[in-house]
Formats: sequence, structure tokens, C-alpha cells
Amino acid sequence: TRSAPDHGPSMAIRRLTEFRQRQELVVVGEGLSNRERILTDARGNPVPFVHVKNTSAAGGDGTFERPYDLLASVNGGGSNPGDTIVVHGGDGTTTGYDQGVSLKDNQTLIGGQLLGMFTFGGQVVWSKIDLGRPTITNVNAGNVVTLANNNLIQGLDISGSTSDGTVVGDQFVNGHGIFGNGVSGVRIVDVNVTGTDANGLLLDNVTGSVVIDRFACSAAGQIMHAADTVDCADIQSATSGNLSIAIRNSSFTATDGDGLEVTSRTVDGTTVLSVRDSLFSGNTETGMTLQNDSFANLFDITVSNVTAVDNGRNGLAVSGFAGSNRVDITITDSTVVGNGFSAGISQQAGGIFV
Repeated sequence: TRSAPDHGPSMAIRRLTEFRQRQELVVVGEGLSNRERILTDARGNPVPFVHVKNTSAAGGDGTFERPYDLLASVNGGGSNPGDTIVVHGGDGTTTGYDQGVSLKDNQTLIGGQLLGMFTFGGQVVWSKIDLGRPTITNVNAGNVVTLANNNLIQGLDISGSTSDGTVVGDQFVNGHGIFGNGVSGVRIVDVNVTGTDANGLLLDNVTGSVVIDRFACSAAGQIMHAADTVDCADIQSATSGNLSIAIRNSSFTATDGDGLEVTSRTVDGTTVLSVRDSLFSGNTETGMTLQNDSFANLFDITVSNVTAVDNGRNGLAVSGFAGSNRVDITITDSTVVGNGFSAGISQQAGGIFV
């Protein structure tokens, strides 16, 4: 049973995380009424969540009262598809948060400093809870966060990662800050990634929608690598299907490679990329490398209010391979200066450019 609701603001906020019998998210529709309601998913089921706090006693069950003390506890049977995983700031260190995490379909991974707007179960929630902002890593050979389909990562920091140096093709097989292969529906919001052995973010064979907002990546590529294998962020479409990428309010800096590399490889779809209000600076290679790697598709690129400065090669390089592929690119209100190549913006060989 539940006691009579206290409609005061402090109680409403606290109940976003205090759940005693059931893992439910309780919100208050302040703009419509003062009545409590249970936040539910599209099927009407309560949105479940799991808590992790590294200062908790071992043997917790993931509830607010008894959080897991290890982030890795949510792997395997410690969480279910669709869960919202709340990582508390804890003691401010990566203790207990240093083994990486593998998400399941439709899961949300958020830091405990729940300040602002969040989407749970397809609904928007306003929160002012402050349980501390966590920092996570992986001291083993692996990725810090491995994605599944339709994941949201929000409000946390990733510091360092560990790769064993194995390379397949032109990519490290591990050591990435955030990694997804063959996934669809990725949202990364208010996440800082720094000092990873391999890419800060690697999305390979991705389809659907990718949204990156308030993402700061720096100093990726901390170990020796073959040419062009490590970038702050590397996004590659699948060879079939459509991909939409929106990057805004983000920075890609001081990496031993490109700040951002986006490759369209689909042969039967369209890749649409929008980059705005973002910084690309101090990268060893190019600020942004955008390439159409297919012989038949359209790569539609919009760049707005972007600054690309002090990169070792170009500020922006765009390329298309021979064939009937097409690259449509629009650049507005952007600054590309002080990069290693005098052109700053380089249109490389091949394809049809508009």
C-alpha cells in the first residue's frame, strides 16, 4: 500500500527515486494537476529502474534502499531490457564503477545528478534530484559502455579505458569509451569522455537515429595504433538502411586522430548528418572527416555554427568514392582556420558533390 500523497515539491522530487515495494517512477504533472501518477511505458507498465552506488554495502538488490555497489552487477541477470539504471555519484571515485557495463535493449543509463529534462518510457520528466555525478571506466580489456538497441546515456563521465591492442581491419576490438555494433537508436546526452585507449565513441554498422548532445570528447587514442584507427568519435552506417545523425553542442578535441569521422556505407538508403554549435580543435589529424563510402547512395550533410581550429590536417575533409554516389553539403556560420593544411576545407576525389 502507499500512504496518502504529499504534494509538496520536495516530496514529489524525492519520490522520483524513493520506491519501496516496486521499481516505479512517480512523477507529478505540475502543469496540469497536483495528482501523482505512475510513469508507464507504451504498454502501460511501470517504468522499472535499478540503482547503483559504490558506497553501498555488498549484496544489494538494486533498489533505492539497497543499491548495487558494483556497476557490473547490472550485466547479466542484474537488470532487464527497458530498465533505467541510475548510477549515483557515490564517493566520487571509479571504485565499483571500473568493470564496464553492457546495456540491454531499451535501457537507459543515467548519472544520479538528475538535473533537467529526462525521457523515461517515452515521456518527459523534469527532475532536480542530486545524487552526485558519477565517473565510470573499465580497467580490464574491454569497452566502458557497450550499447544495445534504443539506449540513452545521460549525465555521467567516462575516464579512461583499457585495450589489449588487438586490431581487426582498421579498428581496435576493445578499449572504446562507448561502443555499439549493429545497433539502432542511440542517444548520448551530457556525457564527457576522456583519455580512452581507443575511440571515445565508436558506432559501427549503425542504423536508425543517433542523437549526440552536450558530448565532450578529448584525448582519445592513448596507445600506439595503426594509421587512422583512433578518433574521438567514429560513426559508420550499416551497408543497408537509413541513418540520421544529429550532433549539437559538443566538442571533439586533442585526440590522436580525427575529432569526428562519419562514413556512409549504405547502398540502398540515405545518410543524413547535422552538426551544429560544436568545436573541433587540437586533433592530430582532421577536425571532421565525412566520407561517402558507397557507390550509389546519398550523403546529406549540414554544418552550422561549427568551429574547426588548430587541427593537424584539415578542419573539414569531405570525400566520395567513384560511382553514382552523391554528397550534398551545406556549411553556414562556421569558422575553419589555423589547421595544418592551408585549404582548411578539403573536397577529396570521387563522387558527385553539390
